[in-house]
Amino acid sequence: MMSLCVFRPVLLTLTLLLCSESAADQHQFVEEGQSVTLSCGDVRERQRECTGTTWTFYSVDKPGESKSLITLGVLNSSVPEISKRLRLKENCGLEIQNVHPQDAGLFYCQQYNQSGRLLSPDAPVYLSVVSLTKRTEEKNVELNCSVSSSLHDVKTKWLFKGKEVNNSGITTNNLQHGVTVTLPKSHFLYKKVDLFKCEVTDGENKKKFSFRSNKPGETRRRSQI
Repeated sequence: MMSLCVFRPVLLTLTLLLCSESAADQHQFVEEGQSVTLSCGDVRERQRECTGTTWTFYSVDKPGESKSLITLGVLNSSVPEISKRLRLKENCGLEIQNVHPQDAGLFYCQQYNQSGRLLSPDAPVYLSVVSLTKRTEEKNVELNCSVSSSLHDVKTKWLFKGKEVNNSGITTNNLQHGVTVTLPKSHFLYKKVDLFKCEVTDGENKKKFSFRSNKPGETRRRSQI
């Protein structure tokens, strides 16, 4: 088990640089459009109603700017781009519905008692959002797997039947935040592209995402563990 890092707003930038590896156990992958619940860690018995729970968010786009999502159990409606999709769950976890790429970043949960004293160490969670697209053109089809994440060691690759796609005639392009594969419609795997899976890894944290549709154009489909 990797050691945990305690997050403080004034130290956030330094924390992001130094603690990305130790945050692996609190890192979740989710596909765009799906729902996810982030854990608040070890919730104290008196916090079962979450009236002392606070959730704060630092986005990928603005890592130095904090957004208060939940303050002492109350939803902050002044963050409209995400607040309508939030819900406080049992054990004070934070549910995000219909996840957007802009939701990627660092979330952390704090628990306070009635006198305002912090009851336990911050519970940090990194959320990385995976987007899958398929674009069909006149002669080719392009599959793209991109990841929005605060962490810099996230790796992506396309798989077919559990093996990395590197067949002759298929072009793989590794991007800064993802990977694409392009194959001609004449390729023998063309009719099986919906069986391709994108594997996303961060250290020992690994998840696979796949297509579920044969519709032409650009599509996004559900994920698989």
